[in-house]
Amino acid sequence: MAAACLGRPLSALALHAIGVQVVTVRHAGGRVVPGADTLLLSAGDTLVLSGLPEPLALAEAKLMRG
Repeated sequence: MAAACLGRPLSALALHAIGVQVVTVRHAGGRVVPGADTLLLSAGDTLVLSGLPEPLALAEAKLMRG
């Protein structure tokens, strides 16, 4: 089952609204890019997030929802 966030821009996830910032994204090929709002998420991407523990747990659940 694929995560619901795949193919969507970071801005559509509204993680900032729950107090989480996407610092960087490491693509499956190893390239690391800043967490820009226009970035489309792909399978194999790893997000580096910043925030407090509870908002981070909410963000993880939101990102993994399939």
